Amino acid sequence: MNVRLTLEMEGTSEEVSAWLNRLGGQAGAADGAGSASETFAPAIADQLVRRITDDARRALRFIAENAPEVSWEDVQEHLGVTGIQIGGVMASFGFAENAGITRPYSKDRARRVYTIDPHTAEVVLEALDRFENGSG
Repeated sequence: MNVRLTLEMEGTSEEVSAWLNRLGGQAGAADGAGSASETFAPAIADQLVRRITDDARRALRFIAENAPEVSWEDVQEHLGVTGIQIGGVMASFGFAENAGITRPYSKDRARRVYTIDPHTAEVVLEALDRFENGSG
């Protein structure tokens, strides 16, 4: 069964991206499977970094520092957590996504890697630095 939906939205790229995420898509990724690098603005990165847990920020920094991809096992080892615990850490991104904040990385379940666009990684690292310096 094919379904066609035509949707017209008006707003800033951050506002449109947030609404598209609520609908299950990602702005900037035609198939919804890639990162939203074209629309991942500093304001979105700042919102995300403020919303996620400390361990999720550590995971995000590691993913961004190892762009364009890093294995799930390397992230788990970096954080010093078990397979079950990493699920709890990464759930923080799901909660942020449910609130309309774009996830800056993609998960490749077949290869067990996180991928992040290098430009998005730079935006994320800058947001993490701002947060850690008290200005984000």
